[in-house]
Amino acid sequence: GNGSQFKQGKRIDELYFNNSDLRLLLNLLAINLGVGTAISAISSFDKDLYDAIGIMIYTERRNITKNTIQIKIKKPSVAFLSSLKHCKDVRVKIILEILPNNENPAVIVDVLEYENDEIKISFDELKEDEEYTVSAVLLVNGKEISSRKQIITEEKEGTHDCPEDGDDDKKNV
Repeated sequence: GNGSQFKQGKRIDELYFNNSDLRLLLNLLAINLGVGTAISAISSFDKDLYDAIGIMIYTERRNITKNTIQIKIKKPSVAFLSSLKHCKDVRVKIILEILPNNENPAVIVDVLEYENDEIKISFDELKEDEEYTVSAVLLVNGKEISSRKQIITEEKEGTHDCPEDGDDDKKNV
């Protein structure tokens, strides 16, 4: 809610404005490597902020007889996305992929243009007895700032979201 958005904003102020060394580091990262890298770096200092910029994957429905699965992705927090909307030339995309892909191409969603809080995507031509992995990567100006993977088996539905292996180490800082 609004309380958590206020808390996130206050925490960013504490991290950024009250720490001149961190502010210098983040400014240098943003100038040299882009705003996505700076966002990724600052989120590593605070779990709530990291969660706010993250995405979640849910298995909406797996239809074994039709060999399809519908995936639901929850976008990052409204406060995070609305602040990015005000920045000039900032692109925010989510790339969704299922492996093995069975002729399903990766799906790219322009997050700032997508109105709903949740994104629903269907994958077809799935094999009945095969385990699939759905991955979602959040990019800001082409830099990965968050990623998730979910393993989908035929008998389980619901949320089976787990951070990408090495998620804490993957940031390019």
